[in-house]
Amino acid sequence: MRHLILDARSLGRRSIDAILLLAAAMLLPALVLRAQIAPTDPSAGVALIYAPWTGAAEAAARATAAGATLLRFGIADFIVVVRSDDPAAVGRMLRGGAWLAIDPRVAGLCAPGPENS
Repeated sequence: MRHLILDARSLGRRSIDAILLLAAAMLLPALVLRAQIAPTDPSAGVALIYAPWTGAAEAAARATAAGATLLRFGIADFIVVVRSDDPAAVGRMLRGGAWLAIDPRVAGLCAPGPENS
């Protein structure tokens, strides 16, 4: 009987270890990806991704309410490209409903402006 109890405890510990290892294996690439696509200079542009059901007008209103200047829309209505001279604006935009704030050049969401043509 004692042998069965020890086996059950050992199996439980191994299961917990396996779950933690799996969670770490899934989380680490997400953190690395997030660090690579994060906007480096908000004054050069930030692509904000809102919920897919967010309309263009609402996405633009949310972004500009956080103190950003609208540059253009992304490849979908719920993606807006903005700029801000205030580094804290990105945090306000995320708290204001943006799901992600990324560098628009990394994602290819920012087409060259007419002055760059």
